[in-house]
Amino acid sequence: MVPTCRLTPTTPQDVSTAVSILANHHCKFAVRGGGHMAWAGAANIDEGVTIDMGAMSSVDVSEDKKLAYIGPGARWGEVYRKLEAMG
Repeated sequence: MVPTCRLTPTTPQDVSTAVSILANHHCKFAVRGGGHMAWAGAANIDEGVTIDMGAMSSVDVSEDKKLAYIGPGARWGEVYRKLEAMG
């Protein structure tokens, strides 16, 4: 699959703006998170826009270590490494 273009948002506001513009113009789009799907092209689109969440891949943990905040582009290997390092 070959998208017409690829967007790489860095904030939730970027995602909201992109989706609003694309939807208002009836554009086809797909959202790619951390790329976890087992088959190629699962989060891609032909002749449309791929929104790649890879730049939003933060992994943060609350001070009390009870909550993890995982960005939509995070890869599980990095999530596990960060959490394991905290015990």
